[in-house]
Amino acid sequence: MSDHDPHVGAAAVPGKSPDTRRVKASIILLKVFAGLSFLVAVLDMLDMLKGTVLEGYVPHMTLLLLGTMALYLLEERREEHEQLRTAVAEHDEQLLHALRAEISTANLGQTQGFERLLNAKGTDLVMALKGVEVRPPMDPLEYYRYLAVRVTGAKASVDDLTWGAVSAPARNSDEEQAFKTYEASLTAACKGRNHIRIREVFTFPSAGRVERARKVLQDERAGTHYVRYFDVDHQRLPPLLQFTLIDRDEVIFGTHRGEVRGPHGEQYLAVRHPRIVALFADYFDNIWGSAERLKDAELCDLGVLDRLKAELERARTGTDRRRRGRRRPPPPASPAGQ
Repeated sequence: MSDHDPHVGAAAVPGKSPDTRRVKASIILLKVFAGLSFLVAVLDMLDMLKGTVLEGYVPHMTLLLLGTMALYLLEERREEHEQLRTAVAEHDEQLLHALRAEISTANLGQTQGFERLLNAKGTDLVMALKGVEVRPPMDPLEYYRYLAVRVTGAKASVDDLTWGAVSAPARNSDEEQAFKTYEASLTAACKGRNHIRIREVFTFPSAGRVERARKVLQDERAGTHYVRYFDVDHQRLPPLLQFTLIDRDEVIFGTHRGEVRGPHGEQYLAVRHPRIVALFADYFDNIWGSAERLKDAELCDLGVLDRLKAELERARTGTDRRRRGRRRPPPPASPAGQ
């Protein structure tokens, strides 16, 4: 119905609501009680009640009137409190119903999740969100710069994944410098005052990745930079989740797109939250425990890298030969009349 409906306005003007009449009646009654109490007190002070029926009952009458007023006020306040509580409950119910209706009509595809959120206890929501820090999405340039800063500031450990088939487009000068700064920060962390422990897991889709690992193995300054690897067939490997753990306090991660979609548009996130970081830390520990040793305090196996590089070279040469030996299939026959 319109807010300017003339019938509603006409019906509402002459009458008064029951609550308004009740308030006015209460005020009148309180004034009567107060007036009677005042009148009795004044008459008693002027000795005008002597010889009357009321003589000797003035204290009782005064207390009776005051007590009646107090009881009346208490009852009124109790009813007002009940009305206020009922109104608040009805308002909350209406608000919740409206919010659920908005979620339902928005077609978000996550109605059940929102319902659970709406029905969750406030303390559960606060505990779930307490301490969450999320850095805005980063592009590759920002990612390597941020990694270098966080590795340099690490106090105990860095756990890093360098795995999966990642396409390597030509970096611009800024990205190349940021990547070199990140690599230098790993070495600096190992030889620094705190001797940060770095654990890095490799896979080797290309000779460039092999040479990157070789630098770590040959660098005597990187004594606490430990390396393990997986020897896998990257042709059958899906794009893998990449992440780095800093001091088991922060996880920096993203999904490299591999060779299917290309790296343009890749984004990375940095998150600090005890439960989220613990999940990734447990995942990394499982990866580390199942990987092959390549470099640690007792081992530095450069021979493995030589073998892997030779296998990659043979595979690349064989692939090139197969590609050159393929003949392009003939085009399909055109339909008649075209």
